[in-house]
Amino acid sequence: MKRIISGAFILLVVQICLIVLLNSQKNTFAPYSPDEMLVDMDSTAVDRVIIENGDDTALELVKKGDNWVLAENDAVIVKKGQLDTVLDILAGSKKGLAVATSAGAADRFQTGNENFVYHLLCKDGDSVLADVYLGTSAGYKKSHVRVAGTDDIVTLPLGEADLSTDVAHWLDREMLGIEAEEITALTFGDTHISRGEDRGWTVSLAGGTGGDAAKVDGLVERIASLRVTGIVADDKPAAAESFDFTVELGKDTVLRYSLTKMDDTITMLKRSDLAYAVEISTWQLEEMETALAAVEGKAEQAGQAASSQEDIPTAPAGNSPLSFGQ
Repeated sequence: MKRIISGAFILLVVQICLIVLLNSQKNTFAPYSPDEMLVDMDSTAVDRVIIENGDDTALELVKKGDNWVLAENDAVIVKKGQLDTVLDILAGSKKGLAVATSAGAADRFQTGNENFVYHLLCKDGDSVLADVYLGTSAGYKKSHVRVAGTDDIVTLPLGEADLSTDVAHWLDREMLGIEAEEITALTFGDTHISRGEDRGWTVSLAGGTGGDAAKVDGLVERIASLRVTGIVADDKPAAAESFDFTVELGKDTVLRYSLTKMDDTITMLKRSDLAYAVEISTWQLEEMETALAAVEGKAEQAGQAASSQEDIPTAPAGNSPLSFGQ
């Protein structure tokens, strides 16, 4: 009888231990819910976003009024709606079916704490609203994603093209754009161009001579359609001659432009209504210079000079002109 009682007691102890063990692991075996939201976040509550890439480069964007701006320079406004779209997708996405749930899957899908493509941190003041790691591609405009503190790997309809730590990615490339029809006058040094009541152009050059008014529209179009490629990190390049001019919009607005060629691909542009310098492609500067030369008649003069050189007879092949000493 004692043996039976002892055996029953031991069995009871084993059962109690198993129950305790299973209860302690209930979170590990908790059911996965595909319909659960990926993150518990209201996108409109986010006022600070930090984006980090796998190369330890980070970019911080903050909310200022109705706009997103650079944390390091709040004068630089992010393209309207671009970041809001990313936040709306993140806040509105459900988990869906998990691709993997093991602890070791994070590194395999590049969503680990140290091994990731992008780390996206969304905050409201000091409160963290979302902390996610985006990894390898899961298809067109999709990425594998892991929410910090979990092992579940799911997919999110955001691709590498939607996030970047490069300031240029978030800029409104057309921030310099103006309506060509609103331009009423242009001044380039001694060259003044004005639009009359008949909407026609009048060109006044140095010495009172006139240029080619028919070529002005080409110049105006190039100025009106300037596109930004980036922000100038250091607005003090090596000393170089600048290309300066003013643009009048109606009677009350005057924009002053100053362009300095930094190299064969990048030109720095400062405009009187911007608190920072931007980069444009150097070919845009060169096209403006060419268009201005056409208005001033300099392009035709250069063409005539080239033509006159072509008319000079050349010596027959194999013979050289005699020198005065011969």
